[in-house]
Amino acid sequence: ILLLVGFPLAMALAWVFDITPEGIVRTEGRSTGKPLTGNGALIAVAIAAILFGIWGRWGGDGRDSAGLIRTIAVLPLDNLSGDPKQDYFVNGMHDALISELSKISALTVRSRQSTLQYRNSDKTVPEIAAELRVDALVEGSVMLLENRVTINTQLVNSQDEHLWTNNFDRNLEDVIALHREVARAIAREIKATLTPDEETRLTTARQVNPEAYQLYLLARELIFSIDGQKELEQGLEYLNNATSLDPEFVEAHAMAAVWHVLLYWRGNDPTEQRLDAAKQALDAALRLAPDDPAVLVARGTYHFNGIPDYPQAIADFSRALALAPSNAEVHAYVGYIHKRLGDSEEAVIHQMKGFELDPGNSTMTDDIGFTYRALKDLAQAQAWFERTVELNPEDYWGYVQLARIIIVRTGNAEEALAVLERGARIVDTALLQPTWVYLEFQAGRYAAALGHATAMPDDYSFWGLPKALWMGRLHDQLARADSARHYLNMALEKFTQRAAALKNYIRVAHIYTSIGLTYAYLGREEEALGASARADELLPLAKDAVFGVNIQRHRAEIFTVLGRHGEALDILDDLLGRPGPFVINELLHHREWTPLRGHPRYTALLEKYGLPE
Repeated sequence: ILLLVGFPLAMALAWVFDITPEGIVRTEGRSTGKPLTGNGALIAVAIAAILFGIWGRWGGDGRDSAGLIRTIAVLPLDNLSGDPKQDYFVNGMHDALISELSKISALTVRSRQSTLQYRNSDKTVPEIAAELRVDALVEGSVMLLENRVTINTQLVNSQDEHLWTNNFDRNLEDVIALHREVARAIAREIKATLTPDEETRLTTARQVNPEAYQLYLLARELIFSIDGQKELEQGLEYLNNATSLDPEFVEAHAMAAVWHVLLYWRGNDPTEQRLDAAKQALDAALRLAPDDPAVLVARGTYHFNGIPDYPQAIADFSRALALAPSNAEVHAYVGYIHKRLGDSEEAVIHQMKGFELDPGNSTMTDDIGFTYRALKDLAQAQAWFERTVELNPEDYWGYVQLARIIIVRTGNAEEALAVLERGARIVDTALLQPTWVYLEFQAGRYAAALGHATAMPDDYSFWGLPKALWMGRLHDQLARADSARHYLNMALEKFTQRAAALKNYIRVAHIYTSIGLTYAYLGREEEALGASARADELLPLAKDAVFGVNIQRHRAEIFTVLGRHGEALDILDDLLGRPGPFVINELLHHREWTPLRGHPRYTALLEKYGLPE
């Protein structure tokens, strides 16, 4: 149940992809941009130690030195009924078992995302155990027949030796007790010591309304197939009906709180009423179980994506981790918040822990890559993005980010485009089109970029800018003044409408920088400067080390277009001297900064921060 946090993590970060000025990319927090010394060196040692435990090829089989089973993975459970309509229920049982085991402090449990790849796999048990670096695997099946739930489980060690088999069944209203009974039996079989609190929790459980529980699982299934507001609203309908049938259904209240926050955060419904609905659902969960890990995760999500209050969010998630230490998604979430607070060195330690627990999750490697970029270590960033593609070659995002780090690191558009060509043989090319626009722009092939941009839907927003602004920008580069003005005015109208509708200050701040850039291209300097100042007022660097960097980079581009090159260089000098994704490579290679290259301070900055290797 606690695994629902993987959804807000993915969706919250997915929104970040849509707002950055240089691309669909998550920008990072603070670092010095210099070699790590002092505490930084200790952090590097800590990371190295974690990495040693992650990569199987670095030696060892993941077993406890005494031969005990302390690291396990639960493989996807089989649907014994053969009825696809029961898949949602079987998937829910798989997640619940992982969740219960992850709350046992003596165990390390691999996360759901890493185990899903082995559904219907032809790999042997030793192969799977080696890849996941676990001592043992839990396999099993589930049958739901009328109101009776049966779970068949077996424990197999990494050498494919069957250690234990058992069957469990209860009425559906006792399904939570069933999850805990199975988890306790596994812990007892492998002689994992339970704390008194863990023993109490695993031997007590309230009953649930069977219909409410199935509605909850239907909502949970939408987590992994969600595309937009329609699915979120459908999930909330399931959850509201579940809590109406069972007002004490803690997990349903907690998940509803998270989904309301997401509708607010993503901009589907950025109203105070939506945030109030999230608070009401959260308060209901807190009244029932203030120390339940799922409730603490919901509270952390509210404080991160809703209010926001980053220190309180970290406190909430840290309390959840104390109760469920094997939850990889929460470790990753804590890391991401540390980036927002400006501490990317601390962030990467938490993210490495998350990846250790979930080594098959490409979202983890992707976010680690972004953190290394925030630390201005582009070689490490590229290595992690390559790992993302390796882990999930059917996900277009890995190719986008690998191409993007190459163009930032080397300025080599052809090498970056070759990555997209490789991805286009596997994924939907429409998903790669926005990146093609940006790479062709960086190559100076504006007509080719315009062709790709023209093919995109009119309401499409990519690389941080809506299509209309991109069209105006490209027509401007091609000296097509009338066409540029047409699209820029169209963009301005859309921006003005959005700024009036949104309440989320982070989104509004980004809209104001886009308004400022549009005014700059139109030659309306006073309005451009006013919009730039408004964005800076809404979201200064001191308020948010991730999105604040975005705002400042946008503002530097506004000053560049206006010909106020000294002011642009002031901002860029500040960004280069602090942690974050803006690096000297970009100043050297990217087309946005071409007008600055004749300024005396441009050369001085290259000398100050050093040419890239």
